[in-house]
Amino acid sequence: GRYAEAAKLVDEAFWMSPDAAMRADTPLESSRFGEPVRRLVIHNGMHLVKNTDAGEIAEACGLGVSVVDLHTTPAHDFAAPGTLVILSSVVDQREPGIVRAIKDAEPRCRVIAWHFDNHNHYLRNARLAAAADLSVPAHATAVDYLSRWAAGERLAPIVPLGVLQWSIRSFAELYAASRGQSRSDALTGHFAFYPAARRRNHFLAQILTRWPEAEISLKADWTYHQQSPAERFQSWRRYKTSLVLPVCDDLPIRFFDALGAGQIPIV
Repeated sequence: GRYAEAAKLVDEAFWMSPDAAMRADTPLESSRFGEPVRRLVIHNGMHLVKNTDAGEIAEACGLGVSVVDLHTTPAHDFAAPGTLVILSSVVDQREPGIVRAIKDAEPRCRVIAWHFDNHNHYLRNARLAAAADLSVPAHATAVDYLSRWAAGERLAPIVPLGVLQWSIRSFAELYAASRGQSRSDALTGHFAFYPAARRRNHFLAQILTRWPEAEISLKADWTYHQQSPAERFQSWRRYKTSLVLPVCDDLPIRFFDALGAGQIPIV
């Protein structure tokens, strides 16, 4: 019921405004997509992608790549024709303003929003989808609220998550260095508290009571992301199995982290 109400709020507070309806229903001008992409600018202000390796991405796509924090970097420093900005979304309400600043600096600079959290925060994701040239959702959702941008060719197919918090090179080095180390049999999983994830929170509370031998925690902080890449990798590699619990019917990043670290994920 909560999410049905949130979807209704998107309709009433945003979608039904004339300006928003005009923007979402009008196909993009050919000039926006007709110019070849010569350079990528990738936002790394989100905590999960702060270790993005520009060299690896440049090698993969054959383009010049800059990795910048778009929260602190003025748009005039990078917005240009032939530049494609990839905005990794953490839905903190600043992102639509970032897109508008880029368009004010250079209207021909294209912006793709990667909706990392489109399975919740519906209204914030809707505002970002309305501002960006193209939106790429990461999850199939029970509330199909982003599809209304598909008619204007502003919605891409779903691209699932992957291993984000280590570069390929650093991940390979950490994995190689850990070969042969002993690993615990205890089930592991450290979860942040999300008010919206009622079923998950209740299930974790039961685990904490019934399985004291498991390495399971439910916290309201983000201290994990303040650790070094090596410390974060070892928090996975030291165990054989880990628990994967969705917040809102999503397939979380932790599923891919578990596989990458050589664990058996229990979903």
